[in-house]
Amino acid sequence: MKLRYALLIIQLCLFPFLFLSCQGKVEEKGKTKIKVVHWWGNVRDQWQTLIDEFERTHPDIAVEQEIVTYGPYVSKVLATAASGGIVGDVIVLEDWFAQELLSRDYCVDLQPFVQKDLKVEDFFNVSFDEYRHKGQLLAIPACVGVGVLFYNKTLFDKAHMNYPDTTWTYDDLVASAKKLTGDTDGDGFVDQWGFTADDGMGFDTMLHSFGGAVLDNERRKSLLNDPKSLKAIRFWVDLVRKEKISPPSSMILGASTVGGIINPFLTGKFAMSVQPDFKLMYLEAPFEWDITMPPKGPENRRTMRFSQAFCIPRASIHRIEAWEFIRWFITDAPLTGIDQLFGGLTPINKRRALSREFLEGLPRCNRRVVADLMDNYSYSYMRTGWQEFRDHGFVPHLDLALAGKESAETAAALGAKAVDDVLSRSK
Repeated sequence: MKLRYALLIIQLCLFPFLFLSCQGKVEEKGKTKIKVVHWWGNVRDQWQTLIDEFERTHPDIAVEQEIVTYGPYVSKVLATAASGGIVGDVIVLEDWFAQELLSRDYCVDLQPFVQKDLKVEDFFNVSFDEYRHKGQLLAIPACVGVGVLFYNKTLFDKAHMNYPDTTWTYDDLVASAKKLTGDTDGDGFVDQWGFTADDGMGFDTMLHSFGGAVLDNERRKSLLNDPKSLKAIRFWVDLVRKEKISPPSSMILGASTVGGIINPFLTGKFAMSVQPDFKLMYLEAPFEWDITMPPKGPENRRTMRFSQAFCIPRASIHRIEAWEFIRWFITDAPLTGIDQLFGGLTPINKRRALSREFLEGLPRCNRRVVADLMDNYSYSYMRTGWQEFRDHGFVPHLDLALAGKESAETAAALGAKAVDDVLSRSK
């Protein structure tokens, strides 16, 4: 009997809380909740502002953002895809690790949604190619980027030299970089460099401008040992070993010359660098800078494109709502917010990318050049195993050549073999 009364008292005490809980469920009834997962934790508030705006205009959809730091994020997405699980309803991808998902039948085909709701001609649709697999469009870019030539206007002005422009060749770059390289403090050591010949996007951009390539058109074998590729590698190595306009990669990434940071251009000690156009990285740079097209090579001008995209996992039960968030994001979301989310990359929507609002956004620079490069000069060689055959395949040999520990010929031969070894075990 005492136990029965005790239970009754507990029920009466809990009743208000149960009511409130049920009341909350009633208020949420009819609202579908989706999860957006990304790694851009430094702009969490900007993401939330956009999400709030989406929820205001879509009162039947609630959006939760989940943020994971970049390295664990990539591992988490790939591991979940391998197991067939779900990370979220909308997942942000980079083109290189997206390749691993495309072959696993992990993502929803977005082509029917695109045909229904979008006009392909309104977008930089060449960037869609990296997300197609067996006739399906398994992700859609949110923003695009290319390799551009960053230049330090302060150093050019101090030397009374003309800025780089679209007429420049690589010979022009070398000639100007020589004049901008030197010992400015008189201690007998070079402390200002004309260029950064690192192992990043600058090499890929130059290689293809010389008619070389990392992979053949089918992306099944390496072309690093091809005569045109070998000519490009010799040129790249000469920038360090012969022309001496750049330190080797080991110094760029770790020597006291540049303060031991990964992005040397921000130190103000480098006059030029071909890099991805993450413009927001330079918003508070302690010097004046701008961007222009990379120089022309013997085979005209080429630049590597890249993108960050959205996909919807097949395991999601909220595909319609997830697509509506993606559609709104790339067509209707406030540009002032979009500009902050992906490091200043260019919106996939051409109308928005060429709008006055975006072109005059901060940081101020020649933003229009990205659209021209995307449409007319960009290429990609993304495929499964990309990071392994690039960063752990040929790049180490390129670095050894820049350090004078391998010849250009050896680097090309061993780099090609390393790439082919990876390709032989990748799908």
